[in-house]
Parts: sequence; C-alpha cells; structure tokens
Amino acid sequence: MDREQETPSELAPEQRIRAAIFSGDDEQIVNLCRGNERLLHAFSEEERKRITLAFERVQALTELRDAIARQSPDGIMRAYLKHADVLEGCRNFTREERQRVVQARRALLLRDLEMAMRVGDIVWIERAGRSAAEGGCQLSHEQYLAVERARQTIAALHQLRQAIQDDDDIAIVQAYNAELLDNCRQVSVQEKKRVRQAQDRLHRWQLLQLALDREDDRRIASLYDPALFEQFTLMSPEQRARCELALQRVQAYERLQQALQTDDPQHILDAYDAELLDQSSLLTAQQRQRIEDARYQALLIKAWKSGDIVRIVDAYRALRQARVSVPAGIDREALIKAEQQLVLLERFRATLYYPITNDEDIVRLGELALERFPELVTPEERERIASAKKRLGARSRLLWATRSGDDERITLVRQHLSSMVTPRTERE
Repeated sequence: MDREQETPSELAPEQRIRAAIFSGDDEQIVNLCRGNERLLHAFSEEERKRITLAFERVQALTELRDAIARQSPDGIMRAYLKHADVLEGCRNFTREERQRVVQARRALLLRDLEMAMRVGDIVWIERAGRSAAEGGCQLSHEQYLAVERARQTIAALHQLRQAIQDDDDIAIVQAYNAELLDNCRQVSVQEKKRVRQAQDRLHRWQLLQLALDREDDRRIASLYDPALFEQFTLMSPEQRARCELALQRVQAYERLQQALQTDDPQHILDAYDAELLDQSSLLTAQQRQRIEDARYQALLIKAWKSGDIVRIVDAYRALRQARVSVPAGIDREALIKAEQQLVLLERFRATLYYPITNDEDIVRLGELALERFPELVTPEERERIASAKKRLGARSRLLWATRSGDDERITLVRQHLSSMVTPRTERE
C-alpha cells in the first residue's frame, strides 16, 4: 500500500511516542512503546536510545517506589544509589520522592552516628557527625555534644602522640587530658603505659628533689627507680650518682639490721659497711653504739678462742673499761679467774725486777704461778724461781750457822751465799 493511502490512525502511535520523547515523560514513553515494539524500527538510533533510557528509568522508579512503600531507609537508599545515574534526570522522579530519598539518607546518617556513639569510636563519631552535618541533618543536643567531644578528643590524642613521639615527659603530662582520654578506646595500651610512666616519673622527681635536698637516704631510695629514671634527662649525673649511693646505703643498712637482730658481734661487724654507712643518717645513735660494742666483743671472742690468757685479759679489760657486756658464749667467771691469774703473773714478774730482790716474794708468787698456769712461766722465770729458792736455803743455813756460833761454818755459808746474789743487770 502506498504511503499516501495510509490512514492517520496507523501513524498515531508513532507520533505519540515521539511526542512523549519530546516531552521527556519516561512513563508515557514506556506505556506507548509497550505493545508497539514493531514500530521501534522506524525510530532513529538516538530515539531508540532514549526509549531504552525510559525503560531503565521506569524500572528504577518501580524499585525505588517499592522501597518507599516499605518505608525502609536502607531499601530506599539501595534502590536510589543503584540507579542514581538514571534517576536524577527523570521527570517522573517527583519532588516528594526526592524528598523521601533525602530523608532516608539523613536517617541513615543519623543512625550511623548513633552506632558510632554506642561503640565510642571517636574517629567514627567525628566522621559520621561531619557527614550528617553536610547531609543537612538536624543533630540533637546529645549528638552535637558527642561530635564536639570526639573532635576535641581527636585533637588531644594527636597532641599526646606528638609528645610521645618527642619523648618529652613534661609535654606528655601536659598533653594528656584525662577527662577526654581516660576512656578513649583509641589510646593504645602502650600509649597509656607511656603516660603513666611520665606521670609517675615527674611526680617522683618532684618528691625526689626534696629528698635530695634533705640528704634523706631512706626517702631517696624509696623514690628512686633506676629503670624508671634510666632515660630521664632532667636528672643530672651528680643527682643520679647520689640516688645510686642512697640505694647502696639502704641495702647495706638492711643487711646490717638483719645482723643486729642476731646480736652476734662478728656478724654485726661483717655486715657493717663503714664506707657506705659511716656518713649515713640511717643509723641511730643506739645502733652505732652497738657496732662499737661489737668491736670490743669480737676482740674478746677471738682472744678467748686463742686460749692466750694475756690476750683474753687485755680484751676483757678493754671491754670492761668501755662498759660493754660480755658476749654470749663466754663464761664471765672464767674471765674473772683469768684476770686474777694474770694479776698474779704480773705481780710475780714485777718482783723479779724490784731494785732490791725479795726472794720470799719471788718464790711464793712463782710457785703459785707454776701451780695455776705453768705454761705461762718462761724457762728464764723458772730459773729465777730456782735461784731464789737456793738463796733462801743459803740464808736459812747462815742463820743456823750464826746461831751455832761456828765461825768457820758461818764463813763458808756467807761465801756460798755471795756467789748466788743476783747481779743487777740480770734483774733489769
């Protein structure tokens, strides 16, 4: 059939489709094209692309409207974001539907913020709050405060991490905002440990300086921790050395205290480190006196073990003069007896060197010495005792001869007696 013979009703659908294309009404385009697919070959490539776009838009609108009908913000946003590139130019995408998409987006933004707030993630809270603000959301007072606090906490955390990186104790303590960071999940365990170290170190340092000024060994030792202050730049080498000395003194003092509790003189002296403790204020006057007493007692103990009566009595006399008690394990009565024996020996030896020889005293005291402690009487002293006995015998015979009136006997006895007189050099 010729074109001139085609009726207007046969051309109307094609014209209506082109009119719909011209108007940009996607739903109308789709409605007119359905059932008239046979006519599509009559359209240009550009017109067919437009018809295809209309079908895509109508399909997208259908999915979006289904989500809107379900009142699901997640579904609305999924549908919208899936077809956003085709929906934005669609005349059939109404103002109300667009508003519903905006509302759904804001609902999701606020929900994201609420989730971040529940978790307590400051980075998430700050990001969600910024996105909500940019998306036109109206934040509640609680949400606004949470976002502001998150921003402040992030700033405080950044400042803290910079101070930690600089390894500056003062800056760390100043940067640490306890109100913001105490419960902040983003502060790592290592960072918290470094903050505590800085806080403890500075607090101790303030107290330690006072203790150093007062030369208080006990307080210095209780505050000074070598590991804690190892990299502490505020402490001078001289202060560090003084702290180390205090530690050594306290340790030495503790060892001494343990020895003092035993009340063993030798243990006390062995534990006493004079180099460390002589100038220390740790020792009380009573403890210093106990150490001094221990010196006398230890000398007596050593002398006692030696068995040397002279050493024993000399140590005992020194101990008694210092008014120190006799140490445990030594018999006081035996000490007194030993001293009496030594007094006897000293008296005996003194008689040996009198300007005028007293043979009676030499024999009397010498025999007592030989009876009580023969091991202390020297061979020379034994010889002197024997000589004194001979002289006493000779004198006795002279007295007997004199009484007898026998001049010859008297002369002989006197000659014998003269030969036995102790030369002065021998007495000296």
